[in-house]
Amino acid sequence: MHFNKLSKMIMVVGIAVLLSVGTSQAAKKKVLFIDSYHAGYAWSDGEVQGAKGVIGDKYDFKVIHMDTKRNSSPEALKKAGDAAKAEIDAWKPDVVITADDNAAKLVIVPFYKDSEVPFVFCGVNWDASAYGFPSKNVTGVLEVSVIKPLLDSMQKFAKGSRVGFIGKDNETDRKEADQLKKLGVQLTVTKFVNTFDEWKTEYTKLQDEADMLIVINNAGISGWDDKEAMKFTREITKIPSGSSHDFIAPFVLINYAKLAEEQGELAAGIAINILEGKSIKDFPIVSNKKGQMYVNMAIAKKLGIQFPLEMIKSAKVIKE
Repeated sequence: MHFNKLSKMIMVVGIAVLLSVGTSQAAKKKVLFIDSYHAGYAWSDGEVQGAKGVIGDKYDFKVIHMDTKRNSSPEALKKAGDAAKAEIDAWKPDVVITADDNAAKLVIVPFYKDSEVPFVFCGVNWDASAYGFPSKNVTGVLEVSVIKPLLDSMQKFAKGSRVGFIGKDNETDRKEADQLKKLGVQLTVTKFVNTFDEWKTEYTKLQDEADMLIVINNAGISGWDDKEAMKFTREITKIPSGSSHDFIAPFVLINYAKLAEEQGELAAGIAINILEGKSIKDFPIVSNKKGQMYVNMAIAKKLGIQFPLEMIKSAKVIKE
């Protein structure tokens, strides 16, 4: 009799524990991270890792990739936006983090702006007012290039003041160029390309059309090859060049890099506060503050440039 009673008690306790665990798991809040681009793109990977590190294991964390940098036709963009909406409606996250402009434009604005679903964006370049942010359910983190120190550093080694700009022919890179002009940067010549062959052609022309060159990004340029680009820039470069993305550092003289991880970390920090009951209105839009300088010794050698010792000490050095 005692054995039967004990067995029943163990069974009851076991069921209670299972129910408790099930309830706990069911109550775990969910964070959906919508990446505008694709896994393997260094910037996106950094944003995801930054957010994941802050979110940890306390919440369910799910990532979807819209892949709109490699697939940018109007039809592909609409399909990507619709697919992200379907995921939100099906998974029902408690808060959504979006990364970069396309997720904001294709998902938040047409489907969820001023809805009850809280959104925290990151990676939106320079200004979010075009999307109507902030709004009652949207705040986030702007991505701002550290451009003045970059230009000041290039100018020290330049023979003139003409500034060139080259990037992918897409909304993000054109927005970068427009914003630089608004900040008072006089861009003498701007080039927007779609293929690596076009990039090499325009890069070569820019060596004579400008005195220093901003290489804003290579993402989405068809046929891009890192090894070939490194060899090409070391052979062709005649003027100081710079960028604000760390993955461009192997191809330019100087880099003041934004940190993708910081974008994800800041957005995730806001998201956690919202999950814990704070109002989205308590969190104004912020922008990145951190950065990392890189100097490229191979390109410096090609240009006959010797960096000051204090500059080398504060930078990450690319030797090859």
